[in-house]
Amino acid sequence: MTTLRICHIVNLITGNSDGVFAHLSMLARTMDRERYEHIIVFQGGADVERELAALGVEMRVVPSLKERWPFRATLDVYRIVRSVRPDVLHVHMMKPFVIIGVLNIVLRIPALWNYHGSFIRNREYYTTAEEWAYRLMYGLIALLRSYAGVLVPSEQARTRLRDEAPLLPPMHVYYNGCDVDHRPASDRNVVIRHGKNSVQFHVAAVMRMGREKRPDRAVRIAHGLSRRRSDVRFHLIGDGPLETEIRTMVGSLGLQETVTVHGFVPDVAASLNGFDLVLLTSDREGMPMVMWEAMAAGVPFVSTDVGGVREIVEPAGCGAVFPQENEQAGIVLIDTLLSNEEQRTFMGQRGRSAVVERYTSHHFAGRMEELYRITIEA
Repeated sequence: MTTLRICHIVNLITGNSDGVFAHLSMLARTMDRERYEHIIVFQGGADVERELAALGVEMRVVPSLKERWPFRATLDVYRIVRSVRPDVLHVHMMKPFVIIGVLNIVLRIPALWNYHGSFIRNREYYTTAEEWAYRLMYGLIALLRSYAGVLVPSEQARTRLRDEAPLLPPMHVYYNGCDVDHRPASDRNVVIRHGKNSVQFHVAAVMRMGREKRPDRAVRIAHGLSRRRSDVRFHLIGDGPLETEIRTMVGSLGLQETVTVHGFVPDVAASLNGFDLVLLTSDREGMPMVMWEAMAAGVPFVSTDVGGVREIVEPAGCGAVFPQENEQAGIVLIDTLLSNEEQRTFMGQRGRSAVVERYTSHHFAGRMEELYRITIEA
């Protein structure tokens, strides 16, 4: 049996509440190791290297991927790809898109680019000069057909990306889902409650504390809900550059008894079934991992209308979305659900059933195997 070598190129993974890392680790855990070998080329970092080593994944560390402009990284990645001799290049994020797009003009290795919710229109990450440079490179890469296809995590993502980048090659939708403990959620032994005071309801907001995840919106929603009822505690879980700012915001609004900022919590998915709701407040997402984890835990999911959330939660009946600019709508949604235990139970059951039946890591791995085969055959 021939083993296919899949080389992943990614410039930033942290291992902490990181959707791309979750994507890669699910592939490494779930796909048949006799048929697929995964090599991950990334920027390095002790924590991530330790986690990847535990998965038995081959790593190639390229520190130059941390640099703002990818000139040196392009040469470093070229040397690695030539030595690895992969059957498929699976490329993640924008900088690697450009690096492999340029190199593949010469290498001509079957390549897929994986869209994770952000392309060129992202002023949080790119200066005006970088944006124009990336637009120029995108046009060249599309013209020379460096990629066989693009992987997108939802139908919404396909529509959004096609609008921004109409010259990209064919786009293939996948749903990443999550690992599922097949015991009923109520049987799992997890930490049920957090915080000093004894309140009736607990809402988790799991995110990386960055601008586009909008932890400030979660705090304002907690503040607004606290004016309606005093029986709810919000738990902000995750670390990032805004953590100190958010702690200050909680204090300035007098929400110390309403909001707990936990920072990074390892394996938070194992504790989600101890909460009554899971909240997402992002401005930008591909398909948020925490949505799948909430569904698998049997917990209703309330989110801004972002990424592909709507196309999953509405058909599954496992949650609800509200407009990003309408925080009051989010407050009303949460208030309504907390007041209706029967509806919360129904949503939780529907979400867990949907994951078990359609969105496990094995469904995801099967879809990736199909797309790798299509890419090689093309």
